[in-house]
Amino acid sequence: MDPIAQTFQVSNTKGGCFITSIDVFFKTKSTTAPVNLAITPLIGGVPSNSILAEAMMPASSVNISATAAVATKFTFPVPVYVDDGDYAFILESNS
Repeated sequence: MDPIAQTFQVSNTKGGCFITSIDVFFKTKSTTAPVNLAITPLIGGVPSNSILAEAMMPASSVNISATAAVATKFTFPVPVYVDDGDYAFILESNS
């Protein structure tokens, strides 16, 4: 299983911010395998092993669209605090 990651930067927030959810767009999906999304800080430009938050989406709830018209919203159980810095969200699935 090879995960996919997207980096992002939080800057100029004057005290950090909270992330409640992340929208992801899928073109295809498995009919059975869930998708896990995790947020992690970057260390030297690489995602670390320190997971700040995770959200799991069952395959039946993953929206697909060939034109990126419909998002799948991964909502965290509690808001995730991030300070200014570099992060990644990582998607994993056994498909």
